[in-house]
Amino acid sequence: MSGVVVKNMSFKLGQTLTITGIPNSEATHFVINVGNSEDDLALHMNPRFDAHGDTRAVVCNSYHGGKWCEEHRAGGFPFNQGEEFKVRNYTVCVCVCTKVDVCVCFQFNPC
Repeated sequence: MSGVVVKNMSFKLGQTLTITGIPNSEATHFVINVGNSEDDLALHMNPRFDAHGDTRAVVCNSYHGGKWCEEHRAGGFPFNQGEEFKVRNYTVCVCVCTKVDVCVCFQFNPC
């Protein structure tokens, strides 16, 4: 599994996980995975600039027991190639913000 992988992390109600990154200027998509292992992902976030039949779409999912759960497509697309972003994962929602403080927040309930 490629991309950013955060694993073996205790995440409790009220805590926030912030991931800062800059997508490659030639990137078609990238992936952020948060979970206990590659086989147990609470959050799989796949921002797609132009990949897998999608253009400027954020696709989220979770992965448990060898199976993908129901896909969620977030509204809005705050990512730009070559520009910094911050993903803030709260226990109740996920927010993506750019360095100019344009934020898109959405509910995501892993299976």
